[in-house]
Amino acid sequence: MDSDPNISRPTRLDSVDGPVELAGRAIGVSLPCPNCGYDLRGGPAAGACSECGTDISTVLAQVIDPTAHRLPVLADPRAVGNGLCLAAASLAIGIVLPLVAAVLTIFGSMDMATLQVKGISGPLAVVSAIGVLACGGMACWCLRPRHGGPLQLAARRAVLLLGLGTIVLGGSLVLVSLSEVSWVTEIAAAEGIGVGLVLGLIGMRRVLVEAGQRCRLFRTSTIDRQRIAPLVLASLLAMLLLGAWVLAISMRADTAVLILASLWAAVSALLALGLGYLFVNAWWIRKDLRSPPPKLSALLQAKDD
Repeated sequence: MDSDPNISRPTRLDSVDGPVELAGRAIGVSLPCPNCGYDLRGGPAAGACSECGTDISTVLAQVIDPTAHRLPVLADPRAVGNGLCLAAASLAIGIVLPLVAAVLTIFGSMDMATLQVKGISGPLAVVSAIGVLACGGMACWCLRPRHGGPLQLAARRAVLLLGLGTIVLGGSLVLVSLSEVSWVTEIAAAEGIGVGLVLGLIGMRRVLVEAGQRCRLFRTSTIDRQRIAPLVLASLLAMLLLGAWVLAISMRADTAVLILASLWAAVSALLALGLGYLFVNAWWIRKDLRSPPPKLSALLQAKDD
């Protein structure tokens, strides 16, 4: 479908290089139309797609992402992206593997008389602790403050909170792995897991929000974007339920044990799902930080070139 030549279209587009005149310029690279997939290469920058009539200046504005270009350049964008993914992975590991042991317990595969799942919970907790400490430590290293970057203040706070969360979460999982502990120690370990998750989430949020402004998908998404506040609330609820579960075990309240364990497993499953979405969001940001949108000048050429 040919575009209507009588329609007035923009002839100037703002970019990181300043206002650029589109008249007399053509698309110099392979650029698919987002509506019909037609390759716009060679088409007039101030015109429209010859197949569906989509305004090419609108397509260019989406590709170059002016909002991201207006933000200050990060000192080490690759490290920030890697750090966000590692932080999300650390928090997810801290809840997913213990959840596996809890589900196995609830469904009767193991001893319901104790929080320790014989032969399985110990190794799972150890593996979880190693994963949390390794990923969390690398995340703190990647997110450490650097000279010349706008994330310096956010990074300092993020590393502090994320580091504390990693230590608390990892240490709590080590306590869970011990075979002979009192119910008081078990409750402390249970509460420590929740505290570690909350501290890690708050620390990660400080960098996630600012770095996420450089990713169009994260910035504009409404459904697939994971908010930190619900994850913090879920972590607190899971912490309370797990503590009550351990207390019920110490009191030999079998019915309460089953109910609390089931509730904790349900809340933790939702928390694990949310942490999975958080990792996906971090991966979006990492991808755009590693391959930022092109400058407008790289997409255009003179018509007679």
